[in-house]
Amino acid sequence: MRVERAPPLWSDRHGLIGKADLVEFHPDGRIYPVEFKHGRKRGRIHDDMQLAAQAMYMEDMLWLPVLQGTIYHASSHRRREVDITENLRALVRRH
Repeated sequence: MRVERAPPLWSDRHGLIGKADLVEFHPDGRIYPVEFKHGRKRGRIHDDMQLAAQAMYMEDMLWLPVLQGTIYHASSHRRREVDITENLRALVRRH
């Protein structure tokens, strides 16, 4: 698996620029944005929306689907997989 740390992300369609913490490029073609969270856990929906926004930017940049991502909680050393659903994408577009 190839890993890129802190790659820049942008979307002309959404008019936004950002940076991912990490992106995993798996040999089977899957692309996973990974968002690192430190400190106390916040509400899941905000973290999931941030990850979904990153997935949407990557899709615009790479022309490939990004269907899942991962939230990595540093305090517990655990990953939480997040499905990038249409409902989650709609939340991102509304905010």
